[in-house]
Amino acid sequence: MKSIKKIYKLLIVSFLLCTVSCDDDFLDVPPLGLVSDANFDPVMAVTSCYNIMGNYDNRWSDWRILILGDALSDDAWKGGSSQTDQIDIYQMNIFATIPSNVIPRDVWSMYYRRIFRFNWAIVNLQGLDQEIALNRRLLGEVKFLRAMHYFWLVRSFGDVPLVEEPLSSDQHNKVRESEINLYEFIERELLEAIDLLPTKSEYQLRDLGRATEGSARGLLSKVYLYQEKWSEALDQAGLIINSGDYQLETDFGNIFSREAQHGPESLFEITFAENDQLSNPTYHAIAQRSRNVFGGWGLNCPTKDLLDAFEPGDPRTIHTITFHGDITEGQTHDHSGYDNPDQMHNMKAFKPVSLQGNSANDGENFRVMRYAEILLIYAEAANELGQSGEALEKLNLVRERARNSSRTDRYRTFINFELAEPENVLPEITETGQTELREIIWQERRVELALEGDRFYDLVRQGRAGDVLRSFSQQYNADKGSNFQDGIHERFPVPQDEIDRTNGLIIQNNGY
Repeated sequence: MKSIKKIYKLLIVSFLLCTVSCDDDFLDVPPLGLVSDANFDPVMAVTSCYNIMGNYDNRWSDWRILILGDALSDDAWKGGSSQTDQIDIYQMNIFATIPSNVIPRDVWSMYYRRIFRFNWAIVNLQGLDQEIALNRRLLGEVKFLRAMHYFWLVRSFGDVPLVEEPLSSDQHNKVRESEINLYEFIERELLEAIDLLPTKSEYQLRDLGRATEGSARGLLSKVYLYQEKWSEALDQAGLIINSGDYQLETDFGNIFSREAQHGPESLFEITFAENDQLSNPTYHAIAQRSRNVFGGWGLNCPTKDLLDAFEPGDPRTIHTITFHGDITEGQTHDHSGYDNPDQMHNMKAFKPVSLQGNSANDGENFRVMRYAEILLIYAEAANELGQSGEALEKLNLVRERARNSSRTDRYRTFINFELAEPENVLPEITETGQTELREIIWQERRVELALEGDRFYDLVRQGRAGDVLRSFSQQYNADKGSNFQDGIHERFPVPQDEIDRTNGLIIQNNGY
């Protein structure tokens, strides 16, 4: 996919010529610089909407936000040089978060800064001739991006302000909209995007990485899943499955390779350009590599609990986790001497030095959604609707791919870990009892999507975050999860800055 990276470099240059900047108050109108309503260029404006996700708005905060779904769950330790490294993540990790914690503030402010840009682009795109196919497509792309960010806000905070157009500084006192109304807005936005967007196969190669009809359907199926709208989730996932636009990578070990970026399994990913001159760092990947070698920061470290969740002999184990003592291109993975209790790291974020490029600027995309998740959404929805046969068919497709995946790593030699070889690796699931099959699907989702940022939010939507995290704390004698209180810690605290800025019109979440 080298052509995609070259194209993205050009998009970055375009962005640098048309940056829309803003200060920390997401509702204040920023100076528009070279881009304004008067000289609005629709292609350049939408390009800037993609680029703002590539770490330009806040490079340091972005990686911390992307790993929260793992770091707050039973899948990962915070990691870092010590307990006090990234103390704000640690505070959230033990569920002792206070409203002045910088992580919720960064989530809130970063996503609303992006939404400001999306709103500005949408308002101007809606004023263009909608008989022109390009204008319709561009509008659909930005509507998808806006819906995605509101979804991320809702699952983090619950009720949040709904802002659909650029506001002036004297209009910033917006109250929080109910979660129900926000989900209705997200659904409408995605349904509109579906009508406006081409399918993945209709895009030319140079446009791969843009939002597609499948991107919007995939996110909509997930939005329905979070609301337990099982029929709707099943329908949307089914349309993706039947479209023929997506398929599972043959080998699980290839999903996170450079060659597979925007590949047949990808519904949407945030693109990072490989470039030595432009500051577009892939900090989310670097943060999760070993501190002692490979230029990493030693954060978001897998737990033994996650390792034990894999069935014996599951090839996904070695393609998800790197182990202390592994040897890659003659270099030994040293996961000792820092806050990494189980001495493991995220293989999905790791690349050998020969493939890393220029450290931070190594062009490692962040996968937002892939086809395997669609199959698991379909399976979960089908099971809840009493269609166990349909659920088993899709579930077993995911397991079959895993079963037949490579059991070795061409770059890595294992010293302290040996992948078991039982007689029947990942056998087909035949269980039809709804309760039992539900647990199996949840478990499959955990190992298939491990360390991809969803685990904590999954536990919350499944209604078992407190039970799982308190149990983890007891089992491993850990602070992690020990303070979780049901009815409070499913949501982040609203940033105190936002409450103060609106003179209390924005109210705090329960318990903070």
